[in-house]
Parts: sequence; C-alpha cells; structure tokens
Amino acid sequence: MAAEPTLAPTGQLRAAYIVANLAQGRRDSATGAVSGVVADLTRELGRRAGVPTAIAPLATAADVLEAVRNGSADIGFVAPNPQRKGTVLYSQTYMLVQQSALVRADSKMQSVRDLDHATQAVGVNTDDSVGVWC
Repeated sequence: MAAEPTLAPTGQLRAAYIVANLAQGRRDSATGAVSGVVADLTRELGRRAGVPTAIAPLATAADVLEAVRNGSADIGFVAPNPQRKGTVLYSQTYMLVQQSALVRADSKMQSVRDLDHATQAVGVNTDDSVGVWC
C-alpha cells in the first residue's frame, strides 16, 4: 500500500508530542524510544499507510504546533484548545486524562469545589490547554 501523500509526504510519518506529558508518551532516557499512546497511534497510522515512523519529543505545545506548521512533523499530539480553532484540525478524542490540583498538606482547600470561588486565584501553565478551561 502506498503512503497517502498528505499523511506522510516524505514517505515517513513524522509525529511530534510534548515530552513532559507522560499521559501521552514516555521517552526512555537510555534508548530514546518512545512508548505510550503517542507511539501506539503513530505506529498504527504508519502501519496502515505502509510507511516507517519517527516520533519527536518536543518541549511545549507551541513547539509541536510549529513543527506541524513548518513541515518538520506531519502530525502533532496536543490537547484541544478553542484558541487554535482554524489554525489546526483536531482528530476525534482518542484519550481522556484526569487532572488534579496540588495544594500544601496543611491547606484549607480539600477538594476542587474549594477552588471554585471568584476571588480564588488558580495558577496554570500558560502553554497548556488546561488553562483555557479554568
């Protein structure tokens, strides 16, 4: 089966993901091999297209988006973000990830409900789509 030119224009399916997002993938520090959902999906897409695959761990969602935009990656794995609508196309949801909040052990906040007040400040990573939903 020949590769779909829009999926793998170079003859290799090149994927990019956020290296710090362990829910997506884990990079073995000794071998560099990537495992997890990103690796499974990329390899299956490559198998179906009949092309080899390469997976690039990148630092941020912005880096993943730029890799796809500039053509150094064919697909990228990032969380949906309405601010990117029209810039990228999203697949159907392929995984759900539970999020949590960290507080000090002696904090009065004991549940997410305790955080849900107009005067309560909540900090989030500015390069993460989780911040969009806060």
